[in-house]
Amino acid sequence: MSFFLQSIKRVDESYPVLFGERVEQESEPGTEGGIEQVFAKHFGWFFSTTQVAELERITLEQAWDLPVIQYLNDLAYLKMKSKLEAAQLEKLKKKK
Repeated sequence: MSFFLQSIKRVDESYPVLFGERVEQESEPGTEGGIEQVFAKHFGWFFSTTQVAELERITLEQAWDLPVIQYLNDLAYLKMKSKLEAAQLEKLKKKK
């Protein structure tokens, strides 16, 4: 196989989400491949780092360079905040 075709094949295999990986909209019990799992697998750290950058009001590049403890504290804060907001939303739904 030519170098060009090998390169194309490598790119294709490296980006299955772009080039044909089947992604289910919702995962079924006992199966993998739901959109949440695929997103987390491929982009979890990138997504988390963009959230940290927004929280810290810094660039994405600066967020990658944060001290580990600060970065993890920011992630813990964001996770707890998300859970709090979800709980508050559930309370509001129950009142209706």
